[in-house]
Amino acid sequence: MFDQFNVFSDSVNLTGTAISDVLDLEGSLKRYGVELGLDNKLGTGTPIHVIVSCPTELDSAGDAADLVVSLETSDNADLSSSTVLAQTAAIDEGTATAAGATLARFTLPQNVAMGKYLGLRYTVTTEDFTSGTVFAALYID
Repeated sequence: MFDQFNVFSDSVNLTGTAISDVLDLEGSLKRYGVELGLDNKLGTGTPIHVIVSCPTELDSAGDAADLVVSLETSDNADLSSSTVLAQTAAIDEGTATAAGATLARFTLPQNVAMGKYLGLRYTVTTEDFTSGTVFAALYID
């Protein structure tokens, strides 16, 4: 079960390159009882993770689409001038985008300066997807 305030994408149709909903780190992390420390750094303690999955199959007309998912932070809500915290290699449509597949798992880095906002960038290459959805959220083990 996921807290609705810590969800980046909930059954979002992913047909082309897109940015998820962004989370205001102060509000989202406080719900977990976590506060950013000095210089907006997440201190040591219980790791906080991000999971990205596809509830429905991601598919394209020519079966040639690739997807790169990046976890980014920025002081701007549109993730402009963002810092990439983690990124997947290209995820091939033919091998990793079936319904129910986990596309990415990231752990929020500790002792790294964070911007006010945290979000995901979905970069689609080669060709756009014609159907399929993604789900992504923060979670603690």
